[in-house]
Amino acid sequence: MTSKSTCRSRLMADKTCLITGATAGIGRVTALELAHMGAAVVIAGRDPAKCALAANDIQEESGNPDVEFLVADLSSQEEVRRLADEFRNRHQRLDVLVNNAGAIHMRHRKSVDGIEMTFALNHLSYFLLTNLLLDVLVASSTSRVVNVASSVHQKAKIDLFDVHAPRHYSGFRAYSRSKLCNLLFTYERARRLEGTGVTANALHPGLVATNILTNNGILGRFLNMLLGIRGISVEAGALTSVYAASSPEMEGVSGKYLDKKKIVRSSARSFDEAQAAALWELLDRYTGGNWHPLRCRLLPSLLASGLSLAVDTYQQPSHNSCHYASGVSFRMAEKVDVAVVGAGVVGCSVAYYLAREGINVALLERESIGSGSSAHATGFISLLGTEFTPGPSFQFGLESYHEFPALVEELEDATGMDLLYQRRPSLRLALEKSEEDLIKDLMSWQQEHVAIRWISAAEVHEIEPRLTPTLRGAVYEDESAQLDSYRLNLALAAGAEAKGAQTILRQVTGLISEGNRIIGVRTQGGDISCGTVVVAAGLWSPPFQRDLDFPVPVGALKGERLLLKYDGDPLQVLISSPKRGHMISRLDGFLSVGSTGGRDYDQGQLYQGEDMDRVPTETARVEIMQRAIDVFPDLENASLVQQLAGSRPLSPDRMPIIGPVPGKEGVVLATGHTTKGIHLGPSTAKAVTEYIQGGCKQVPASIELFLPDRFAGMTDADFQTAGLNVDE
Repeated sequence: MTSKSTCRSRLMADKTCLITGATAGIGRVTALELAHMGAAVVIAGRDPAKCALAANDIQEESGNPDVEFLVADLSSQEEVRRLADEFRNRHQRLDVLVNNAGAIHMRHRKSVDGIEMTFALNHLSYFLLTNLLLDVLVASSTSRVVNVASSVHQKAKIDLFDVHAPRHYSGFRAYSRSKLCNLLFTYERARRLEGTGVTANALHPGLVATNILTNNGILGRFLNMLLGIRGISVEAGALTSVYAASSPEMEGVSGKYLDKKKIVRSSARSFDEAQAAALWELLDRYTGGNWHPLRCRLLPSLLASGLSLAVDTYQQPSHNSCHYASGVSFRMAEKVDVAVVGAGVVGCSVAYYLAREGINVALLERESIGSGSSAHATGFISLLGTEFTPGPSFQFGLESYHEFPALVEELEDATGMDLLYQRRPSLRLALEKSEEDLIKDLMSWQQEHVAIRWISAAEVHEIEPRLTPTLRGAVYEDESAQLDSYRLNLALAAGAEAKGAQTILRQVTGLISEGNRIIGVRTQGGDISCGTVVVAAGLWSPPFQRDLDFPVPVGALKGERLLLKYDGDPLQVLISSPKRGHMISRLDGFLSVGSTGGRDYDQGQLYQGEDMDRVPTETARVEIMQRAIDVFPDLENASLVQQLAGSRPLSPDRMPIIGPVPGKEGVVLATGHTTKGIHLGPSTAKAVTEYIQGGCKQVPASIELFLPDRFAGMTDADFQTAGLNVDE
């Protein structure tokens, strides 16, 4: 790249580009090259003098007078917001956003918001600025988001629990972690932008001779000198940024990682969609969600639990203390009343209900809050369908349904979170005679307990005329409910912490016994003794059968669903059907459709292990979309925002496993809820709490049907048959 005094290309004429960190290095060269191509260029930096000088130099070198600057310290959320506001005031469009600002801090520093500085600048600014300007990008059509990452992400692991209160801070580790976050964000942003005309890509600029280590004292100056000797020029380093921002070859290309102007594969960890979604959700809340129409306050305890995304082994800190993101530390009790293993919705519900009664609880999780099936669930709370049978099963579901209104209000008041909870009528559709026969057969006993009635196809179309004309009819339910399952999960964890529970992100490797009594849990960071252990570990419950000397038959039932962007009016009823799943307009504006279950996969696809079960499949995407269009033909015009995949904990009889283990004292199972974990979380927690509060002497009548003793002597569970019979 060589500079000339006139615009040498009009490739970017009539386009507006914003480049952060553009007063020097590859950011400045990127801005210069885009100005050469005729773009209106806005550079952003924190030093007013350097910004003014860089803008003036770029004008002179490019011959393009349309170069201006904005001043902001991007490590500050307030200044990022001000930058976005100032850009909006000056410009009606944004064709290219290049998130380039970055630094390495060899010593631990905090931003004005109390966030570790490298993370605040290198990643949080990317997330916040992009989302604040998203509507401008979308309105500009065919616009591009370019995130400057680095190949150092390859060896990074996400451990945001450690970012904000580092146990052993390393500047290079913090930098590489921020670059992995850039990749996770880029891919997630790309998925959520599908169908909008906006693309998002990330890139590795190369080992560039820049001053990225400035402000790190003598060591920083020495390392900068080494970069100057071994690194490529800033002109060479900017090549890929310019290519991603301007090349016609990148038109419509999204969700990719580039190196030397070629699409290459990033690390396996960067493709972890569950972690990307969790990171997104947490950063949304960490920034207050103010770029989103749904705003929520945030408790320090939520940050403490929510930012815990570690997947590697937890190393116990010195002095047996646990450090949280808020900077608070507490001494971990060596003994608690109850240790709950597993922090999905069921485990967090149990922890919350126990803590609400003043019981000293430790909530233990091997990965992160809601990292299993709870993060992918629809959150549909309905009493119809085949998963509840007449008698105690249905009553248990009915009891839990009635718990939700007060529980949601309680959690939203305590945490400030919006759980996107909605209660509205529902339709369970029949498109075939077999579906009509099934629905009417179930109605014969369900209508004794729930306000439901059969309505004709004509009546269905009076309620929702956009549904397929081939309908046979539907059962109309006066009220069903739906919420965001992941938000519920986080709110339960935060609520439990607020009431005194401890969240410990550590893998439980076994149970500690004394005769026939379980007296604690063994973890990779040390033992914790307790009066009672509640195993609510979902898919990860079976390993405990070794210590229990009793079967815990839980298998993995893969499921997938889609989030769609549909420009038409939202559905006013919650829709489901026996063979085509659900269709729900969520309160965040997205349309959820799905989901797949055991009947939709062959055995080889269905049980590949929990890691593969989190991987979305093209087969499922096509199948779910076709089903949705069968029901709602206008969804041919919808666009895919996100595809979610995960596994539900399936029991051989499709009923939850709740209660004491025969022959053992001090241990309770709460697992195997299949597709009803969200729905049955409150009633499960209520029953377990009642049992523990009563000294573990009397099993509540509500869970007698679900006791583990029904599996005594089982040696070979048939999960395939059970999976085929699951009603989605």
